Amino acid sequence: MAHIIVNEEQAKIIHETSGTIEVRDAQGNRLGFISANLDVDEIAIAKARIESDEPKHTTQEVLDYLQSLEKECPALPSCGRTAPLTNWQRYG
Repeated sequence: MAHIIVNEEQAKIIHETSGTIEVRDAQGNRLGFISANLDVDEIAIAKARIESDEPKHTTQEVLDYLQSLEKECPALPSCGRTAPLTNWQRYG
């Protein structure tokens, strides 16, 4: 597993934050998210979701499904969009 060593100031922010922290590079580009200090309730919810009989989908399955909707959208009069989403529109 890859790892990143943070400086003292960054470590302090991570330790003092509960929930999700957005990580950006020096230019402000979003790199991802980290979850810090998950509380007992969040862990219990995650475990319950894992153990449930609800359908589970991989990220790729979700992305493929969303892309299939994008392909259908221009043919639908109610869509209002004729061009595929750009990466910025998807994730920006």
